[in-house]
Amino acid sequence: MDSNTAELWAIKKAVQLCSDNPELRGREVKVVSDSKVAVSWVNDKDFGSLAHVNAIYNIRCCCSSFGNLEVTYDSRAFNSFVDSLAKMGSSMVGDFVVWGDL
Repeated sequence: MDSNTAELWAIKKAVQLCSDNPELRGREVKVVSDSKVAVSWVNDKDFGSLAHVNAIYNIRCCCSSFGNLEVTYDSRAFNSFVDSLAKMGSSMVGDFVVWGDL
């Protein structure tokens, strides 16, 4: 899978986790990505490519039903937290990353 598709799937997972959490309802939530391409696919009228239509539609539906859920771009170079999460996620098998105090 190319990096833009991987980032799109990460955005989809984050949006689904947020929309499934009732404690986040009514709050402003931002899902931050370091992929300008994936963020533009989610936020623009275009769907990128035909292979991504289903994932992008799912993300857009979750965002609109949630209300205050936004997908934004932030360069990894300027966001050390996002960079550390990306490195942890890419070094592990599966889709579960824990950070912070346990």
